Amino acid sequence: MSLSRRRLLQLGLGMSQLALLPTLGHSPKGRAQGDGAGPSRLLTIYLSGGFTPQYFYAPMSSAEIGRHIMAPRESNGENVGYTPQDVIDVSAGGGGFDPIRIARTWNPDDPGSRAVVDGRKMVPLGYSWLEHDLFKQAVVIHGVDQGTAAHDSGYISAMCGVPGSEYRAPAVQSVFANHVYDRFANTRALPCVGLDARGLPNALSLPSRSAANFLPDLNSVARALSDRQERNPWWRGVNLRADVDDIDFDSAVVGRASRTAVEQRALAQARLLKGKSSTGTDAFLRTLHETYRGVSRTLAADVVSLIESTAGIEHLIGPASFGGTQPYGTTGGRFGFTYGLANEHFTDDDFQSSFDMALRLFKADLTSTIHLYMPRFYFDRHAGESGHLREFLDMRGSMDTIARLLGEMKLTPLPSGKTLLDDTLVMIFSEFGRSWASGLDTAQSSFPDDHWPTTSVTLVGGGLAGGRSIGGFDLDNFAYGPRGRAVDILEEDGSTNRRVPRAADVTATALRVLGLQLHDFFIPGGYGEILGVRAS
Repeated sequence: MSLSRRRLLQLGLGMSQLALLPTLGHSPKGRAQGDGAGPSRLLTIYLSGGFTPQYFYAPMSSAEIGRHIMAPRESNGENVGYTPQDVIDVSAGGGGFDPIRIARTWNPDDPGSRAVVDGRKMVPLGYSWLEHDLFKQAVVIHGVDQGTAAHDSGYISAMCGVPGSEYRAPAVQSVFANHVYDRFANTRALPCVGLDARGLPNALSLPSRSAANFLPDLNSVARALSDRQERNPWWRGVNLRADVDDIDFDSAVVGRASRTAVEQRALAQARLLKGKSSTGTDAFLRTLHETYRGVSRTLAADVVSLIESTAGIEHLIGPASFGGTQPYGTTGGRFGFTYGLANEHFTDDDFQSSFDMALRLFKADLTSTIHLYMPRFYFDRHAGESGHLREFLDMRGSMDTIARLLGEMKLTPLPSGKTLLDDTLVMIFSEFGRSWASGLDTAQSSFPDDHWPTTSVTLVGGGLAGGRSIGGFDLDNFAYGPRGRAVDILEEDGSTNRRVPRAADVTATALRVLGLQLHDFFIPGGYGEILGVRAS
């Protein structure tokens, strides 16, 4: 939700919309810290349209690859498809779990080359995961049942664990932001941030402090959270501050604060009304009072200057080790790339604004959760074979671009000795999977390209038992698309069950990795922790 100055002035006058706004607090000396105990940040990366994880990962037997994966061919000037011989283990597995397996489409002797080898053009896309050694910190959960094959319902299912046309549980981002709010109340002024107006996390019944702030770029932050009159001249005369007692809703002095006369008056009026009506009214007034105290602290702290002075993309400045003398990513710069010679361009401009904003917010230690709606990529094509051809390239391209963002996080040290990636849980997901190609062999494959409820979710970062592939796809009972394979799950009642993982289980597992207990949250319909994901 965006906070404009007009809205803030309305808050100062007691407008009832305040109850919907997040409580904010900040210390201007904040920088990314981490506590040394586990991930204290959550980054969710959503790829819209329902993606095709089997075109990057390969959790299949050789025979299954022959029946369900396209044989190598050309599309958009690139080579698509793979064979069983192209599949490699990129991690060690462990704990009885399989290693992560992916399809290699690059020349291992020269990963950045796009030359033809043995009659096939090499495609570097995907190698950035190895370039930054990310699979050791990754767990891939295959065969997740989203419970739906509808876009909106699947998206809600991925965000909160419950499919439906509207949220019946708060989004995972808001649950975590609310859980760690008290721990970071004096440093993380923006507990939950969404970088795209499409599908912001829904806090539902949680306190307003857990709601998502829509802040796509630096300009939006300046418009929303700065009262400096050189930026916004309408603040002239009302932004003069004085050092005063900081008084809570119960009239207790809890410290000192820098406040304007308008803020002091609004807070005093809210306290005067306490006990004049019902307990419900008092609860609303308390929310209004405490939220406005947070708004005041945020404006006084000048969050905008902190974000502006914090470097976002700072380590990915030279060529990749596999790129030779070319810019990072071989073609297209740090995050962009090109299909073929000029068939499709993805440039830094497509990704850099969102990526840089996310990095600045995390590096300045201003937020606990960020939801990133991945730019450019959209997988919903319904185009049969041509859809599969393009999905193959987009799946690998999107994952490669994400790996470069994670590489920047891994290269960012924290005072604790961790890296930013160590202190962050990253979730990469879509609203569902797509139907698979199928046939006796790839030459006879049919190519439906439709919605399918079974998908994969990638977790990367801190708190994980990394290098594992958990679950899989039941390709023995294939009908238009696979179902998931059963995994061991610790149910909310404490029992262990073996069943196909659901979206609710992924949500619960992510929250467990982030330090919550199974009863610190509630997801209607039941949920459990997928065993083997969390570091012991």
